[in-house]
Amino acid sequence: MEKILEYLVRNKLLINLIVITIFIFGMTSLLEIRREVFPATDMDTMIIRAIYPGASAADVELNVVIPIETELGKIAGIKEHASFAIENGATLYAHLDYDLENKQAVKDEIHRKITLGNILDIPDEAWSND
Repeated sequence: MEKILEYLVRNKLLINLIVITIFIFGMTSLLEIRREVFPATDMDTMIIRAIYPGASAADVELNVVIPIETELGKIAGIKEHASFAIENGATLYAHLDYDLENKQAVKDEIHRKITLGNILDIPDEAWSND
């Protein structure tokens, strides 16, 4: 072991080449690493936002939230749903069952059924940006 260390101490050029090579490989790897500022995540929750311009929170709940929650209750695969209504709009959360094998199918069904054109009880002035 001492002979190796003595050899390396005497050959400073070799050490410099090794350090530069490691640095270059490190920088190359760093530049090629795939980075995302906001990585994609798949949550088991769908968020539905409904806008009802000019309506009070009570009107939004009565005319928008309740019909949407009724439709959500008919969809198999939803563990629970929650909502809150504010003036001019509402936000609804549909939490999917953890044990579902095909969560995307349930998400697609939610999207199809919650499209405002498919719910007849919602006023024409309301719209969704889900």
